[in-house]
Amino acid sequence: DSKKYESREEYLTPEAIIKNLYAEKETVHGELGAQVYVDIKEDEGEPKYFRYKFEETYRVIAPYYIVYNIELTNINVNNLDCYFEMIITDCNEDKNIGYVSVPSQKNILLAANAGSNGTSRFPILFIEGGSIKIRSRFSILVKQFAQTQGSYEFYKKLKDLGNIQNLLINNQPGYIKGNIYEVDNKQEKVVGYFEVSSVTEKRIYFNHNDLDLNQPNYPYNCEIESELDFRDNDIWDGDRNDRRIIHSLLEISSPPWELFKITYIQEIDDEGGIIYIPVYTFVTPECGNVTYFSSVIKPDFWED
Repeated sequence: DSKKYESREEYLTPEAIIKNLYAEKETVHGELGAQVYVDIKEDEGEPKYFRYKFEETYRVIAPYYIVYNIELTNINVNNLDCYFEMIITDCNEDKNIGYVSVPSQKNILLAANAGSNGTSRFPILFIEGGSIKIRSRFSILVKQFAQTQGSYEFYKKLKDLGNIQNLLINNQPGYIKGNIYEVDNKQEKVVGYFEVSSVTEKRIYFNHNDLDLNQPNYPYNCEIESELDFRDNDIWDGDRNDRRIIHSLLEISSPPWELFKITYIQEIDDEGGIIYIPVYTFVTPECGNVTYFSSVIKPDFWED
């Protein structure tokens, strides 16, 4: 509508260093887990108001290591017969190690300190002891924004209200005055705040062993179908039909199970010689292939 908006003049806050970022074993609301804290190094005259964002990344390792890919072709299945061919190839990618990144939290984390001797043990994040995040290796990147008193008070009101989404709804419970105004009509209510902040960040890594916590259980129920014989297609012998089970695991189950292992059993052929017959072992997909819920690409920043 050809309106022009400006903000009040803002100044860059002095930098405040993250003195320490660490995790400790603690019990919060009756749950044992890992509490992440930050210590801030402040000197006289440095900022006393802070806002935090963080990003989580954790490594997950599946219980079973997949070395084969398998595909069914020329499928012809009916009530009496179950026919297909299997194409088995070596798996050229590591399917059992993945990385999950969790975007920055939506909650507003604020810290204020009226003193000048530093702010210690500000709680950033609590991770329950049974979380898959700390089963293998966990990393957190914490970003610290040094704020002015005005920007701190704006975010404090926003936090008390709920979040930025609540601020933008039509039936908002209250108006939060920021530092932006309409040039020709300073009485117009304008939503938003223009902020200039110095930002510092720090990253740490840890897992359950570092905090003397028990290793969390793998979050998926792992099942195995062992030593399935492709030759077995008899529906009348009263035993399980191995070929139909293979078809069910790979064509009907969604997602398909993973071929975990090929072993060989000895048999005597018609001429009395020893032959080796392959049998196949499958595992539920999430227990051997982490690509269903994570990325196998290691982040550039990751340290093992």
